[in-house]
Amino acid sequence: MTHDDIQSLVFAALELTNQSREDDAQVPIASDTPLFGKQGHLDSMGLVALLIDIEDMLQDQDIHISLSDERAMSAANSPFKNVSTLVAHIDTLFKRGVTQCITYLLLGRVVDLGCPWSNIY
Repeated sequence: MTHDDIQSLVFAALELTNQSREDDAQVPIASDTPLFGKQGHLDSMGLVALLIDIEDMLQDQDIHISLSDERAMSAANSPFKNVSTLVAHIDTLFKRGVTQCITYLLLGRVVDLGCPWSNIY
């Protein structure tokens, strides 16, 4: 999954979010759109709903990543600040999962690591 693929997926999730919002409360679809925080367009419930939509879209592609882990929620530089930081966060999680899975496969270990794709074994 490329950076552009991830960004397109986040944009699609934002379009879903906008379907349930009034015209004057639409979230702009752009890479620099503030999502969460002082200037953010989403409150905590809106952010959780967006993350669930993104996780569902990823699962539809057999990619299993948890976006709202404790580390991300408590990070000093929030990965949920804007669309760009969210896309970078997803990209990092995907690459980290792929690297872990490949490492274990190379070591000849077959374990459930929560690999980003479900059909690794």
